[in-house]
Amino acid sequence: MRNYIILLTLVFSQLIWGSSITDGDLANIRMDIQRRILNIVELEDSNARVDISFQMSKSKTKSKKDIIENPFILSSIPVEGKSAKERIFRTNILLISKFNKDTFPKELNSKIKTITREYSQRYSLKFQTIAPPAAKNYLTQLNELNVFQRTLIYLIVMSFAILIAFLGLGIVRKKQVGASENLGPVITEAVNSLKESMENIANHNMRNQDQFPQISRPMSFEINTGSESFFKDLTSESLNEIFMDCYWAQEDEYAAYLWSKLDVSTKSRILASNKRMGEYANYISNLSGHDAKYINETYYFNPLSLGDISNEKLTELVKKYQSIFHLLPKIRISHLKIDATEKRKLMLKKYSKQDTEFELQSINWDEYKTTESRSFDSSYVFYFESLEEEEKFFNEGKIDFSLVQSFPSLVWLTYLREDDILDILQPFTAKELSVAWEGPENVLSKLEKVLPEKKIELLKSYQQHVSPDRRSTIFNDILKKTAEALQARQAERTA
Repeated sequence: MRNYIILLTLVFSQLIWGSSITDGDLANIRMDIQRRILNIVELEDSNARVDISFQMSKSKTKSKKDIIENPFILSSIPVEGKSAKERIFRTNILLISKFNKDTFPKELNSKIKTITREYSQRYSLKFQTIAPPAAKNYLTQLNELNVFQRTLIYLIVMSFAILIAFLGLGIVRKKQVGASENLGPVITEAVNSLKESMENIANHNMRNQDQFPQISRPMSFEINTGSESFFKDLTSESLNEIFMDCYWAQEDEYAAYLWSKLDVSTKSRILASNKRMGEYANYISNLSGHDAKYINETYYFNPLSLGDISNEKLTELVKKYQSIFHLLPKIRISHLKIDATEKRKLMLKKYSKQDTEFELQSINWDEYKTTESRSFDSSYVFYFESLEEEEKFFNEGKIDFSLVQSFPSLVWLTYLREDDILDILQPFTAKELSVAWEGPENVLSKLEKVLPEKKIELLKSYQQHVSPDRRSTIFNDILKKTAEALQARQAERTA
């Protein structure tokens, strides 16, 4: 009979007062409040936790015993149509973190108040302070690693131990000739690298997986362009692109470096697919290579097809479609016919992905392609085997100025007037000239008389540390300007 009375009471209550908040509703509200509070507190303490409880009535006289024995006792009289905020009197928050009442930031307290007031009439915030975890030493961290991580550390240690052993053996053997001086920094660097590797792997387990998500950053890496396997992994399209970038940017020494690293089959594929590479390959084969590391850019894994677009045409393209600037490789950007001020504006101006894709689709690429090619005076270059051979060449018979770039020599300068020689050599620094300062003594003496004394003193000081190279860019630049000046002089005589 008692159960029927209780049931009738419940039905009567529902009809008059409407439904009250269910346990499921309260659980959803609790989770929502916890999530929103944690989102703001974790910015200051990634290990923070939040516990939420509700008080449904202003009165606190009801005992837990009464509620347990009779679950149908209402903590407050529900009123039909009232929201959760009107039915929940107080939200009790327990914040478990590194903060206490005095150290908790006021702005976070204000945000928590705003959140809880959306769900209840009042709120209370209590703190339970926890100390940050003590730092672990390397041994403790290593014990917590899994089998793979430990094995990796042991392999690194063994590899460096073997390396140091070989270096030590080299020091003992080369002590007599003083070669050990250069090995000290190598050993130091190896030990520091080992220490850094161990710290990185040991600290891997200490990262908290529940930390607030960080903004992703692009991965930075360097490619070993000296490895033959690296070039086998790159497509012919990528290799063609980097060579054409060098071609139009006149980065010929870097092209010579890359060309020297390719095997015969790869060179054949490039020559077969690119009509400009035949003459260019003959030219760069006679230059000394220099690694400028442009190919380290991930751009060359999926490059734009710019091989037929010269620097002049590319400059026109960028001026019209400015968002393309951010898609270009460094080698092309650095040689655009745009001054530094304009480049700065282009760099600072950001474009959305949508805008860039729209511009890419709007470009008529054929409009910017060029049929022109760079001119190389001669595909044959002969280097003198000795200074005696060089002197003999210029002492025999009539000199043909069309052979200037086929037989690299500073002697060609002596066929010009002194003011012309000064115009050619003056733009180069003493350090640059030291790379090209090679030839018969009487010729160098004649050229030195044209230059300022201080520059000659600096040049000779650099010569003690630098070996001249007739394949260098500086030497070829001097030679090119000399050929142009001699052709102009010849044109004056025939006019």
